[in-house]
Amino acid sequence: MDDLAGVYLKNNGELQPVYKRLLQEPEVNTAAPLRFRTPQEWLFALLRSADLNPSEHKITQQLRLLGQQPFMAGSPAGWSDQDSDFNSSSALIQRWQVANTFAVLAVREAKKKKVKPLQLVKQVVNNLYGKDLDQHTELAMNKANGAITKLVLLWLSLQFMYR
Repeated sequence: MDDLAGVYLKNNGELQPVYKRLLQEPEVNTAAPLRFRTPQEWLFALLRSADLNPSEHKITQQLRLLGQQPFMAGSPAGWSDQDSDFNSSSALIQRWQVANTFAVLAVREAKKKKVKPLQLVKQVVNNLYGKDLDQHTELAMNKANGAITKLVLLWLSLQFMYR
């Protein structure tokens, strides 16, 4: 990084040479490692994406189903930091069940507010990704019937499962 300061000084504060030099840094071309969301991270991201505010009891119940009930870690060290502990076929089934529960709730709440279910789906996608929705997720959602299924597919997509 000292080299960048040298480029800046050498070019009398001109930024374009600094940018060109910065793009040559190895860190710029190295993808950050993706991490699988823990059940708690995933659930809270799901709730925020649809602007849902269920009761504490409902959240605790769903976290218990996902295997990460608050204050119940199996050891004093807390919950595991290994992706493999939260990324399994049974964990995916549990997430599907929770996603379906909250998709039904989100559609019901939208209808109460006179928002059409498919408009809700568009709002959730825009809240999360705007125009950067993964093409595979978009394809799957376009083929799905109904807002509930579309929301479930979105929340179970790789794009949503990883942070």
